[in-house]
Amino acid sequence: MIKQVLKGIAILLALTVGTLFVFYLNRSDPWGQIPGKRLAGEEITESIEDWSFTQQARGVTIEVRPSAPYSVNISSLFHDGAFYGLATSIENRWMQFLIQDPNIRFRVEDELYPGRATVVEDPQLVEDLFETLSQKYRGGADRTPEQKARYRFILIGSR
Repeated sequence: MIKQVLKGIAILLALTVGTLFVFYLNRSDPWGQIPGKRLAGEEITESIEDWSFTQQARGVTIEVRPSAPYSVNISSLFHDGAFYGLATSIENRWMQFLIQDPNIRFRVEDELYPGRATVVEDPQLVEDLFETLSQKYRGGADRTPEQKARYRFILIGSR
């Protein structure tokens, strides 16, 4: 009896793992912290002049490396009329792809946009962005200089 129950559990576990593996291989959008592939959705091709529509966005999904799309969910913020994304480390895989090729696609709400990303290097702007970030996501202001040094802001622009 116990042998049959264990065999049934093993079969159920194998089917579950197999199903999850198939879903993982065929994913398009990222799922939580698991990266995705090419983003699905309708692409808006007009150049963006007014970025205020991003003010209420809590996050953005960004697709890098157009030759073999790799997409992730990132935090975002609107500051002084521009739209920024936040990487928690320059060593993130997607950041390495972005440095190699700054052409991206990004999704805000349900709309996809072609874009170009630039890593923010200006120290004063970075401090201003941390201030805006702490207002939007509470608790960002108490980061130590060492913690702040790991983060990278990227300016997301139209292409």
